[in-house]
Amino acid sequence: MHGITSVGTFVPRYRLANDLIGESWRAEARPGSRSIANFDEDAFTMAVAAAERCLAVGPEAVDAVYYASTSAPYREKAMAPMLATVCDLRPGVATGDFGGSLRGATTALGLALDAVELGRRKDVLVAAADLRVPRPGAELELALGDAAGALTVGADPIAAVDSFWTRSDDFLHLWRRDGDAYVDHADTRFARQHGYLRNVVEGVAAALQEVGAEASGFAKVVLDAPDPSSARAAAKALGLTADQLVDLHHGELGHTGTAGVLLGLQGALEAVVPGDRIAIVSYGDGLDVVLLTATEKIADWAPARTLSSQLGDRRELDSFTRYCEFRGIVGAGEQTEGVFSSTALLHRTQKQDVRLYGGCCANCGQIHYPIVRVCGACHSEGPFEELKLARSGDVFTLSKERYFPTPDPPLVVSVVDLEGGGRIVLQTTDCDAASFDIGTPVELVYRRYHEGQGFHNYYWKCRPVEV
Repeated sequence: MHGITSVGTFVPRYRLANDLIGESWRAEARPGSRSIANFDEDAFTMAVAAAERCLAVGPEAVDAVYYASTSAPYREKAMAPMLATVCDLRPGVATGDFGGSLRGATTALGLALDAVELGRRKDVLVAAADLRVPRPGAELELALGDAAGALTVGADPIAAVDSFWTRSDDFLHLWRRDGDAYVDHADTRFARQHGYLRNVVEGVAAALQEVGAEASGFAKVVLDAPDPSSARAAAKALGLTADQLVDLHHGELGHTGTAGVLLGLQGALEAVVPGDRIAIVSYGDGLDVVLLTATEKIADWAPARTLSSQLGDRRELDSFTRYCEFRGIVGAGEQTEGVFSSTALLHRTQKQDVRLYGGCCANCGQIHYPIVRVCGACHSEGPFEELKLARSGDVFTLSKERYFPTPDPPLVVSVVDLEGGGRIVLQTTDCDAASFDIGTPVELVYRRYHEGQGFHNYYWKCRPVEV
């Protein structure tokens, strides 16, 4: 029996109220908000966060990594190998990237299931994330949100996959051409009637008929939709009740792209008991319908971070202008001209700076970061054992810099004492600088630093632990 063995999700801390968007354009806005990735986050760093949460309660090792996104930071550069490296997986893992379609997460899930069932892979990590930028003032500005999700596929699952049904449809609904900065869309009503509803209603009915199931037999249904009204229309046509539908939090987060069905999957798994059936409906250039059954293992499973805790841990953006600065639509942002970077240096320091390894002195046991040749405690020349550092700790001391250019001033730099030993100097993100102080518990997060030498430069930062 194969299926889903773990799930993890990541919701950015910032929210942008629809009212602020409406005020900026002197237009009415429906109630609610959007989840907004910080200026140093992108569709890769969010995937890293979701993957680490998934692996924290998942298998000890995976032998394949799949990454899905319509907004990956690189147009030509595979992201799955980067994800495997940051998660400190062995170099020999198989990798694959899936882009272009909003159902990329379920496409990757289907291929992961095939690989596991054929015996080619034992445990596969699938991560999906999106940060889609709508055109300022356009209808989509009230609809799109940022998030990430991840799952692992293997034997002895918490949710066994009973059926995987798919159909393709060349329907132009949402798109972004090569070189476009913003997502565009077709007429909403036309897209709903001839694209979304036709695919979902006909497709789900056909998928259920193929296995002899009824919609009423499912405890939870994750119904992906570009907006809440489309979801309601599809649910009504399929005869689904409010209790069956998993809340995808469109009103608070917006539509979160490829990550949406994974957020819904975690919400469903948090609510079911052994024997309950779950349906996942993923829409985008066609349809994927995945039917699952919760196993006895679901009773012992708990996510590293619940959805409710992530929804409760939020900071409100105080202006639409700040959002525009986060996205580089206005303002200079961080000045990266002349910033040094080197692909050779990135390669040589990968284990230390990407996988985050330090050195432990064999003579006195002192842990150092960066890795050193002479121990700062006993002054011996080693030998030093490389060891993986913890990704949490407490602030030993800090400084607040108001002159360094940043879209989210002030720049807070923290000296962090890591759990298990080691001390590291890091920029701090996602924090209220006024209340951030010595002794604050923090977690390490992988973030975007600058664009030196024409490529994305990433490194670790710290942020206050979620409440």
